[in-house]
Amino acid sequence: MFSWRGIGLAMYQAIFNRDIPLIQCGFLMLAMAFVLINFALDVFYTYFNPKIKL
Repeated sequence: MFSWRGIGLAMYQAIFNRDIPLIQCGFLMLAMAFVLINFALDVFYTYFNPKIKL
């Protein structure tokens, strides 16, 4: 997240300026991205691996 242009700088400045709503939103976006990526990988893994049945 910190390598994305603009978002990393905004989070960096928010942490040092104690901008709590922006920090919460940034970490919420990071957590949601983590959950969605893990869910997508689980779905693709079950789709491409014939040994796994739902």
